Amino acid sequence: MALEVLCSYDTGLQLSRLKEVSELVDRLSGVAVHANKAVVGYNAFRHEAGMVVAGVLKNPYTAESYDPELVGQKRGILLGKKSGLVSVKYKAGRLGLGLTEPQMVQMLQTVKEEAVRLKRAVTDAEFIALAKAEMQADCPCPAGWAPAGFPLYLRSKTISPIRSVMRHPSGVRTKRS
Repeated sequence: MALEVLCSYDTGLQLSRLKEVSELVDRLSGVAVHANKAVVGYNAFRHEAGMVVAGVLKNPYTAESYDPELVGQKRGILLGKKSGLVSVKYKAGRLGLGLTEPQMVQMLQTVKEEAVRLKRAVTDAEFIALAKAEMQADCPCPAGWAPAGFPLYLRSKTISPIRSVMRHPSGVRTKRS
């Protein structure tokens, strides 16, 4: 590994297949590879801590000696009790959620609480559900009502919440004034 990465020496090994070979040995031998095992472990390139994520997103070499793809891995950003605002912004952007800055701050707190409750990192699906609940909590609508085009409504600064077209759960549209 050091010859390939540090010295640019071609060893002739297909390093991109290391993860694949590790999984094959795991399956055939029945001896599981620990999740935190360097190079081939499931969590080897997954980051949760706020400062680490901020560094990795700016320059991956702050926390990784080489690109994960070199050994058949992928980088992952986790949301958990040690996450920071940068992690929430990254996930929200990657998942296409239109959260405002105050909503992201609230989401960070919500994610931390949920991760402590679950005793693990929050999945993307759970994060999306939490974000939708946060966006609905900020909606100025009466209970049971939602703006037409809800996600677009929250992202747009040109539509007044007072005069927007509203939709009742039954599908009836009405003008709110």
